Amino acid sequence: VIEVSNPPEYANTTFSFIFIIPLNYFYYFILNFKLEITSFKISL
Repeated sequence: VIEVSNPPEYANTTFSFIFIIPLNYFYYFILNFKLEITSFKISL
C-alpha cells in the first residue's frame, strides 16, 4: 500500500525543482545581464 496522504518532502522537492531552480537561474541571468550592461557603460 502506497501512502500518499502526507508527502511534504516530495512535493517540496518537486516544487523547488520545477519553480525555484529556474527562478534562481533566471534571477542570476538578469543580474549578470545588468552587470554586463553596467560594465559596458563604464567601459564607454
